[in-house]
Amino acid sequence: MYEQRCAVCHGPQGRGDGPEAPFLSPRPGSLISAATSVKSDADLLAVITNGKPRTAMPAWKDQLTDEQRQDVLAYIRTLVRFYKPPLQQPQDEQP
Repeated sequence: MYEQRCAVCHGPQGRGDGPEAPFLSPRPGSLISAATSVKSDADLLAVITNGKPRTAMPAWKDQLTDEQRQDVLAYIRTLVRFYKPPLQQPQDEQP
């Protein structure tokens, strides 16, 4: 569902860099940004459902079922991955 409906603007990894993004003002939001990541599921679902005024983000309530909108939200949550940085040895201990 994300690939069909969202990736054209938000991009395949949710960075806001889809093929239509350069033509939109304002540009689509990054779904992996800290600002998006801290939003509650209810807040994100409200945007998916009702759209975002004064942007190209449409309301999907009439095109997607409740379950489909929940699936999009679940997918968006998988886009943000936190990785521990690799441990680095101090300079004097490196071979």
